[in-house]
Amino acid sequence: MKILFLDDDHSRCGAFHWANKDTHDLTIVHTVDEAIRALQDGSWDIISLDHDLEPQHYENLEGKHDRSGMAVAEWIAENAPDIVGIIIHSWNPWGAANMARVLVDAGFSCVRREFNHQKCAI
Repeated sequence: MKILFLDDDHSRCGAFHWANKDTHDLTIVHTVDEAIRALQDGSWDIISLDHDLEPQHYENLEGKHDRSGMAVAEWIAENAPDIVGIIIHSWNPWGAANMARVLVDAGFSCVRREFNHQKCAI
């Protein structure tokens, strides 16, 4: 399974990699630009998105999310790449709910699952 994981927290990235490296083809990215480039380069079975990315941690300002996971959700909604499943793993409930709304309104199936270091295997 080909998985794209967006998160800027290196401990979460490490835990996700460790839990999935032997069973899946993983690409881990840390920024909106890296995520969009990866989405443009191919199809994905699953993508897992965080909302709060540096330097905009915990900012919930409407229209001010160009470097958050919301920018990736909006890009997906506008460009409709080939994605089978979307997980929103953000701990930010406002950001995660808004990302899910944008994706579902665009016709994508997604689930919200807060990241858990002990249970991060796909």
